[in-house]
Amino acid sequence: FLSDVLRNLNLMVHRKYDIILYAPASIRSNKTIEVENFHSLNMHACLSYFIDYDDPRVKRFLMSYRALFKAEPTPFSFQGYDVASYFIKACSKGGRKWRRKLPQKGTESLLQSDFRLISSGEGLVNQGVRRVVYETDFSIRPVK
Repeated sequence: FLSDVLRNLNLMVHRKYDIILYAPASIRSNKTIEVENFHSLNMHACLSYFIDYDDPRVKRFLMSYRALFKAEPTPFSFQGYDVASYFIKACSKGGRKWRRKLPQKGTESLLQSDFRLISSGEGLVNQGVRRVVYETDFSIRPVK
């Protein structure tokens, strides 16, 4: 069904209709859909993580990581850096009651993911997402 919908939308694009596809991140894992469809439909998606290699902070991290470990960072390297830096900064700036201040902190954009913690019952839930656009020139850019 999904392949049929995307094929029909692509036909409309080729007939000069201006179409933008808004889709969940899970569509990217569908093995029957060609990635070219995402780009031709100018797909907008919300992702829990995305690394923008044009970001100067990411470039600095890459150079430092390569110099220190003599290897390429994995997605877990970025995730570990993001989580550690977020909570270490929150703890150092927030004092003894730093955990209570997390929901008031707002959205913080890190290397791979965004943090926006919301109180939920006894704990916190991260509602930070990255919005990305699949451009027709086959690039993927984050939406700020």
